[in-house]
Amino acid sequence: MNPGLPEPEDPVLRALAEHWEDVLRLASEEQRERLRGLVAGTVEPDPVDARAAVVDELLFLLPPGHPMVEVLRTGTMLNAGVREVSAGEIENSLARLRLSVLPTEATDHPELDEFDRQVQARLLDLPFLSPDELRGHDVDPNDERLIRLSHPDGGVRLPAFQFSDVGKPWRVVQEVNERLDTLADPWGATCWWVDPHARLDAVPADLLGEGHDALLMRAAAAVGVD
Repeated sequence: MNPGLPEPEDPVLRALAEHWEDVLRLASEEQRERLRGLVAGTVEPDPVDARAAVVDELLFLLPPGHPMVEVLRTGTMLNAGVREVSAGEIENSLARLRLSVLPTEATDHPELDEFDRQVQARLLDLPFLSPDELRGHDVDPNDERLIRLSHPDGGVRLPAFQFSDVGKPWRVVQEVNERLDTLADPWGATCWWVDPHARLDAVPADLLGEGHDALLMRAAAAVGVD
């Protein structure tokens, strides 16, 4: 486990962080790639399903005497006496595991300069909803048409402007986000919504629910054209 980083809350994913190098040593190249993809969220984007798939992979590849096997059997539904881990805990734990065992991902991108750090800090201060809160409104927090900002503590925040007072996503937000390629650049998409827009002479997020959906769509369509 990478020292100095917060440990995953989920006992299974915490144990995987501790034994990651040993697990990779025992795995085939195909199994290693699948495990990396599950942790990174590229094979299975839903955190709960990703955790279940990780458990299945580990139970298949690890020898019976491996110290992780007992954790897998007592930390999953194989043991009815264990407290059920919440979806939010799993999501946060996967994010922390990702930071701990996939350090190469961080080096694939240039270091943030001071301006970028300030922008991200400002955006993370926006009102937000957590994945668990959205699930309480029967909304899928993993919808790729929604902006998801990664917090340094390993959690995920979904800016609140994307949702109506009853917690449902604005349809125009989903459509605009898709056009802005939110999945590739959530920070840039958030700036588009919350900063003043010259074409609109307004902050786009302030126009939500005011009958300006067509105007917002035209402004989003002009991105990259101006």
